[in-house]
Amino acid sequence: MRTILLTAVLLLFIPPTTAQASTYEQPIGGISISLTAIEENPIELAIAYYSSIYGVDSGLVQAVIGNESQGDIKAFAINDNGTHDKGLMQINSCNYEWLSEELGITNFYDPQQNIQCGCYILGLLSSKYDNVHRILMSYNMGETQTRKLWGQQIYSSRYSREVVERYNKLKEVKTDE
Repeated sequence: MRTILLTAVLLLFIPPTTAQASTYEQPIGGISISLTAIEENPIELAIAYYSSIYGVDSGLVQAVIGNESQGDIKAFAINDNGTHDKGLMQINSCNYEWLSEELGITNFYDPQQNIQCGCYILGLLSSKYDNVHRILMSYNMGETQTRKLWGQQIYSSRYSREVVERYNKLKEVKTDE
């Protein structure tokens, strides 16, 4: 399924010939793609692309974005510890250096680069943990603080519960369509 989705997303980068153009709106592996919708919303394309590459549920990425920035690409927050967060996925400044080195990020406000960072981090956390609350808590407050809370038998946070609730609502909407 992951290969089919990645192939479908990558096909969007190849301009169709006139003969091929009509096939792009046909279902591919049960997934219907509308070029118009993707062209009108490059953020959705970035979410689909990077969540597929890093093995993260795109609905979870949308829920994180909704909770972190409410979709504001210029979102900025200063934290109590002196760090700051930028962009759609509110990437924390403590991560800028290693993400720049690892992924070649040059602008944390750029929606595509920001989404790539967020998906990459969520993918790394998902490979370590199988509990969505632990993944989200680690994304939000770091793994050290999350480990301390889990050691105190605190297995969710307000943040993780809000994102999971938003995620579940997104899944309901998709099911209703």
